[in-house]
Amino acid sequence: MSGSVRLATILLTDLVGSTKLAAQIGPAKADELRDEFFCVIREAVISAGGTEFKNSGDGLWVAFDSASAAAGCSVLIHQLIERRYRHSEHRLQVRIGLSAGESTIQDGDYHGMPSVEAARLCDLAPADGTLVTAAVRLLAGRAEGVEFEPAGPMELKGIPEPVEVFAVPWRPLEPEAVPPAEEGRAPLPSALRSVPAITYVGRHDERASIERAREVTQEGRREVVLISGEPGIGKTRLASYSAHSAHGAGFTVAWGACSQELSAPYEPWIQACTHLVRHAPGEMLAGLAERQGGELSRLAGNFARRVPQAPQPRTADQETERFLLFDAVAGFFAQLAADAPVCLVLDDFQWADAQSIALLKHVAKTVEHEALMILVTYRDSDLGRSHPLTGALADLHRITDVTRLNLRGLGPVEVAEVMKAVTGRQLGEADLALAHQIAAETDGNPFFVGEIVRHLRDTGTFDELSRHRSARPGLPESVRDVIDRRVESLGEESSEVLTTAAVIGRTFDVELLSRVADVSPGRLLDLLETAVSATVLTESAEDVGQFSFAHGLISQALYESLGTTRRAWTHHRVATLLEELRRDDAGAQAEAVAHHCRAGRWEMAELAPEQARESFARAHSIATAR
Repeated sequence: MSGSVRLATILLTDLVGSTKLAAQIGPAKADELRDEFFCVIREAVISAGGTEFKNSGDGLWVAFDSASAAAGCSVLIHQLIERRYRHSEHRLQVRIGLSAGESTIQDGDYHGMPSVEAARLCDLAPADGTLVTAAVRLLAGRAEGVEFEPAGPMELKGIPEPVEVFAVPWRPLEPEAVPPAEEGRAPLPSALRSVPAITYVGRHDERASIERAREVTQEGRREVVLISGEPGIGKTRLASYSAHSAHGAGFTVAWGACSQELSAPYEPWIQACTHLVRHAPGEMLAGLAERQGGELSRLAGNFARRVPQAPQPRTADQETERFLLFDAVAGFFAQLAADAPVCLVLDDFQWADAQSIALLKHVAKTVEHEALMILVTYRDSDLGRSHPLTGALADLHRITDVTRLNLRGLGPVEVAEVMKAVTGRQLGEADLALAHQIAAETDGNPFFVGEIVRHLRDTGTFDELSRHRSARPGLPESVRDVIDRRVESLGEESSEVLTTAAVIGRTFDVELLSRVADVSPGRLLDLLETAVSATVLTESAEDVGQFSFAHGLISQALYESLGTTRRAWTHHRVATLLEELRRDDAGAQAEAVAHHCRAGRWEMAELAPEQARESFARAHSIATAR
C-alpha cells in the first residue's frame, strides 16, 4: 500500500447501545441525539488537537501526533459526555480504544496495526471506559490529568499474541467546572452542537480561503467571508466547521441566525451579543458601560444583569439611538477582539432585516484593525435587486479584506467520500458507479447526497442499488419535505405547472409545457423565470425555450407526487401534443413520443388498456416512419 508513514496515536469512539436507543425513541430522534453526541466529542477532539479522519456510523476515528494529547482527549470526552447527559432522559455513554505506532496514511485514512488495535480495544472497553495499549502508556509518560491502571493481557481478534492493556480512569467534572477548552473565553454557542455526524468532505479551496482569512485575523486585522449558494449546498455546514476550527485555534466564537418566519429586528445580533455578554469578563463589560452607557442592553437583555450599575439606554430621536447602538456594538466587538480573536457567524442572512444588514456594514467598516473574522452565509437565489442585502454586498466589496465564496455541488469523488463516511466501508467499483449516479441525480447538493446515502444505508438498499445501476434511489421523506417547501413557496400556480413539467422530463420545452398545462406563453415564462431565481429550474443558454430542473430529485419528487391516473393521462396528453408539434428532428421527436406512450401505457394498463395499446401503436408507427 502506497502512502506516507508516520508515528500516530489512533483513538476510536463508539456510542454504547445505539441500536437499543433507536428502538426506544425511533430512528429520527436517535439521529438527532447521535448528531449532538458527535458534536460534544468533536469539542474535545478540537481542543486536544486531534484530526478526525473517518466516521464509522456510531463512532469517530481520530489521529493524534501526541499520545498524551490522545489520552487526555479520551478523559475530556468522557467528562463532557457525562456532564451533557447527567440529567438527560436518555443518558448516552461512550467507549473508547487507543493504540499507537506507525500508520500508513493514504487518501486521508490511517491504515496499520494501531487502527486495528484501537478498534479491538474499543469493542472490549466497558461503557464510559477507555482501554489503551502499552505503547500509548509508554509514549504518554506522566501526562497531566491522566492516569493508567493495568487491565492485564487481552486476546484481541486477529492478533496472535495477547496484548498488554491499560484502562484510563476519569472523574466527572464538577457542576460549575469549565473544561480546559473553554477557560477564559466563551464556550461554543449551542447552535454549533448540531453538526451532522459525517466527516467533512470536499470544499478544499473554500476551506483554504477561510483558513487564510483566519490567519490574517490572528495577525490583528478584520476579515469578512461571504458564503453563498442554493439551499442545502452546505453554507451553514462550512461555516459551522470553520467556527469549530477557529474555536480550536483560540477564537471566541459567536453565532447568530436569521429565521424566515420571525424576521425580528436585529435577530442574529441579539443571539450573538447575548451569548458573548453571558461569558465576557465582568471588568470588560463594566468598562464598556462607562464609555458607552447601557446601549448594548438594547440587544443583549442580560447586559443589565451582568453590569447592574450600567445606566439605561439614552432616549433620543430614532437615528441618534441607532447610531449609539451601532457604536456600542462595534465597541463591544473591538474590545473582545483586542483581548482574543473573535469569529462571528451570521447565518441565513438572506432573511435578515434592513437594520441587521446596516449593523453588519457598520461593524465591518468600523472594527477594521482588530482580530475579528465575520462569516456571513446567504442564499443568493433569494436576493432580488430590491433586497437590502444586495446593495450591502456591493458596499462590502468596496472595503478591503472581503472574500466571496459561491458554493457548488460535490463531484462524484466527493460523493463517494460521503458514502464511505456514512457506511463505514471500503467502496468497490459498483459503489463508485452509484456515487456517479447520485452525483448526477442531486447535482452534488450535499444535503440531498447525505440524506439519500443515509436512507440507502438505513433501508438496506445500498448493495441492491450498487448491483443494479439502472435503478434509481428512492427519496427519503426529509428530501421530499425540502423539495415540497421550495416548490410550494413559489405559489400554487407554479407548483401545478412544475408538476406537469416533471411528467415531460427533467428538461422540457416551453411551447410544449404551455399547451400541456394550458397556460399562456407569457404567463408561463413569468412562472418559469421565478422558479429559475429560486434555483428550482435552470434556463438553457444554447437552446431557446428550454428549461431544466436544477436537480433530478426535484422532478422525481414532483412526478411521484402525482396519482397514477393523473400521471397516465398527462403522459398521454404529452404524447399527443408531441405528435402535433413534430419538428425537423423527427427521430428525437418520435423517440420522445414513444417514451411518453410507454410511460402512459405502464400507468394506464388497468385503467384504459385499449387506449393505451392504441397510443403505443401510434408511437411505434411514428418512430419507424423515416
